[in-house]
Amino acid sequence: MGGSDIRFKPGDFIGLNYQVYGVLGRGGFGIVYKVYHRETKSVYALKTFRDVYFGDKEARELFVKEANVLVNLERFAYLVRAFFVDEVDGRLYIAMEYIAPADNQGLNSLEGYIKWQPPDSHPESQMGPMKPGEFGSLLIAKE
Repeated sequence: MGGSDIRFKPGDFIGLNYQVYGVLGRGGFGIVYKVYHRETKSVYALKTFRDVYFGDKEARELFVKEANVLVNLERFAYLVRAFFVDEVDGRLYIAMEYIAPADNQGLNSLEGYIKWQPPDSHPESQMGPMKPGEFGSLLIAKE
């Protein structure tokens, strides 16, 4: 993937509210920016899809559907929290919880998280494994 998908650099604004602090990551379908929201005075991981999918109506619908499922989950163990979906200049974004690295231990990566805070050490892990179909029923219940 080329760097041309990165539309914003540190200091730029996405719309009127999101000041870009940097790029957190890029993947096959999307780009995630670290941003400061001027109205909420919060830092978010702001995800959008790559330019190649920008005009694809089906990709937009799937993005909104996935984003709304994540927003409706509220707080769930081992998932980054999603707060809201926003559209700026015709581009969709999902504002997600930004997890800063703690003490340079890499806790914002799966590898660092497992190394420094294994999942079994968290109270949420005491819930036990989910039964087949249980996650899907959680999603349906929240819709």
